[in-house]
Amino acid sequence: MYLSRPESNFWEWDAMRFAESVVGVALAALACTPAWSADLSASDSCAVSGPNGKIQAEAGSWDDRGVDRESQYQGTASLSMPIGCALGLQLDAGRLSLGAAEALGVGGHIFMRDPQSFLLGLHATYEDWSFDFPATDVVIKRIGAEGELYLGQISLEAWAGLEDTQVTDANLFGKLAAAYYATDDLRLAAGLRQSGGFTSGMVAAEWQVSDTPLSFTAEAEMSEDESTSLKAGVKFYFGAAQKSLISRHREDDPEDGLFHSPGAAAQTAHNEGCLDDVPAEIFCVDEMPIRD
Repeated sequence: MYLSRPESNFWEWDAMRFAESVVGVALAALACTPAWSADLSASDSCAVSGPNGKIQAEAGSWDDRGVDRESQYQGTASLSMPIGCALGLQLDAGRLSLGAAEALGVGGHIFMRDPQSFLLGLHATYEDWSFDFPATDVVIKRIGAEGELYLGQISLEAWAGLEDTQVTDANLFGKLAAAYYATDDLRLAAGLRQSGGFTSGMVAAEWQVSDTPLSFTAEAEMSEDESTSLKAGVKFYFGAAQKSLISRHREDDPEDGLFHSPGAAAQTAHNEGCLDDVPAEIFCVDEMPIRD
């Protein structure tokens, strides 16, 4: 896939950009966050236990069916707060580097939740993707209903609705996941994602170090065209009282919806690039521009 970067010091350049990304979202989150006390608490039945946030950094690789392998780096930050007791609000922001491609994104959730049984709300995201020529830059907007069902140590999660770009018509998208908490601090999940006609399956895990606000994450994703994504990262929670991972997920912040389908974004951009005039050294294979 036409994502390679010409700079000779590839890894150093990417690491610097990734560090800037993570530091930027971290400082933005902290600058907007009051000095919340660690022992701030609310009723166990409220949608959000109290103002809280999280910062996550991930790194890994993306393999386009063995044709091209690219590094990927991602930093995201989220802030959640109660609106009274019945409703919750969350704001997300992040940045992704995928080879020579770059993406910036923001998102928002408004939801009602009973931490003992369910979450139901509305979630919207905006992602601005930049690609090298001949691929087309893409802005992806998504809005849909999100829901979670809590069944003991099992969580069933869904987000589905409409997505639109400046180069394609509006389409349906969806994300389904089932998670099992092997312990209160270890989450194992599997699911399906569909975006832009691009379907993929994923498995993921998150483990929180006991009695700390720190967790480690890992995710593997494979699409229907056999492209794969592997990444691992670290997540830091702040603003809420110390609690187990399962309690954080059900009392504090829902999962952000940013950059969950990089393959769909790349395919949309490259399909549009194949429709334009392409230099002789570029040719399209399966509607994807590849270096000759």
